[in-house]
Amino acid sequence: MTTLGTGALGDGTLGNPQTAALPGGTLGDKTLGDGTLGNPNEVFAFGELIREADFVLLLGQSHTVVTRADVLRGGERIASGLPVTSGSVTIDRRAAVRRRATLTLVDEKHDLVPTTAAHLLAPYGNEIALWRGIVASGWVEGTDGAPPRREDVEQLWPLGVFGINSIEASYDGELAIEGYDRAKAASRATLETPFVIGGGTNYVDAIESVLRLASPGLVLMAPSTIYTTPTLVFDIGDDPWAKAQEMAVAIGLELRYSVTGVPELVEPPSLATPAATFTDDGRSTLIDLVRSLTADEGYNSVTVIGEGGSSPVIATARDLDPASPTYYDGPYGRRPLPPIRSELVGSQPQALTMARGVLAQRTGSTQRLSIEALVDPRRDAGDALEVVCSRLGLDGVELADTVTIPLEAEGTMSMTTSARSAL
Repeated sequence: MTTLGTGALGDGTLGNPQTAALPGGTLGDKTLGDGTLGNPNEVFAFGELIREADFVLLLGQSHTVVTRADVLRGGERIASGLPVTSGSVTIDRRAAVRRRATLTLVDEKHDLVPTTAAHLLAPYGNEIALWRGIVASGWVEGTDGAPPRREDVEQLWPLGVFGINSIEASYDGELAIEGYDRAKAASRATLETPFVIGGGTNYVDAIESVLRLASPGLVLMAPSTIYTTPTLVFDIGDDPWAKAQEMAVAIGLELRYSVTGVPELVEPPSLATPAATFTDDGRSTLIDLVRSLTADEGYNSVTVIGEGGSSPVIATARDLDPASPTYYDGPYGRRPLPPIRSELVGSQPQALTMARGVLAQRTGSTQRLSIEALVDPRRDAGDALEVVCSRLGLDGVELADTVTIPLEAEGTMSMTTSARSAL
């Protein structure tokens, strides 16, 4: 079980850059052995516990949009409130590095252009933490017996922690910055010496040990697993993030960095509980919707051949849902993915787990939706979205493949989805 300890962060310190707290308060003891950051409907922002229900309540009221951008060095906030005029955060669940940010700043005093490697915006290790949220009128409890009173309440939702990858300064004072989540830095820290993982190592421990080659002291948030590794040898020049992701796939999980910069192993997305609903009845935040269909890229059978044990093992997962458009025995036909051979898989149950995880990524990708909606900064790639549109013949649940959230107040949110069948 992995536990985040107490971090007194009132000075704006993030402490260990792998912890889940955000600047300006105390995280406290949070037991995370189940792979979640406590209650999945809660998040710490600026030291305050933000409950999703409270955020949604204010989001539905008259409010002012606010964006915040802080600069971090070694996990500590060294600058706050960058003058962001535009930009976006894009999350792509299929990409090795899920989160990418672009920002445009106005440098009115001409002091934000990096002139040394130690400058706060130089692309040499500093990070930018981004939030988007609202200011709305809300009730605040009175003190010393005073009645509750209404005052402006600021609620910010984290969008990610991004290493500065590039910066471009123009003569007119405009700065363009590109950043990626912490997976980018992990990927760049290629191995300088061979690294061996002993046979019988629990896969969660193995993944954490590889990630620590890039970031010593890292804490991986993960559910427990019964699967163990064969003896693994990683060579000079290997990408630790890619190797860690390969191991995650081998046990049917996904590896990513969270919005608060924490590495985590998570189950593949589920259609069971939609995170949002978009309808064409005028009562949702939907602005525009495009539906496309293709016969390409849809697979309904995945076979894994495990070669990590004393003898090969084989397991196959198929789309056996008769309601699915890519049903294995339906009109779509049988479309197997080329067999996957893996030395990371040593047993038939593990091979089946891996096959199911890969199938969850591949099944039902023949329908794609492009959604434009009012901004909800809580949305993430992998969210299940209920979409109802009689004009386009839609009444079902989709998985968000990409989400783009603008930083400017007047922007709209865009998402792309692929239809999936329930496994």
